[in-house]
Amino acid sequence: MSSADSQTLPCSRSLADIRAEQSDQLDRLRSRLSDVNMRDLVPLLVARHVLRSHEMGAVYSKVPFGRI
Repeated sequence: MSSADSQTLPCSRSLADIRAEQSDQLDRLRSRLSDVNMRDLVPLLVARHVLRSHEMGAVYSKVPFGRI
């Protein structure tokens, strides 16, 4: 028996295990979001979008035309 035979490869998780974990994570997220007021969340999301747009605009302004 060679040394390669004695080494075991880690098993990948089953699809059922992955789905169960995702379900648990979604349940936790759902419970957190049930306490959030959408009126409080929207300005934050808009601010993130504006910040990303501004950052990308700055990136594109530094790249010579036709180089993207």
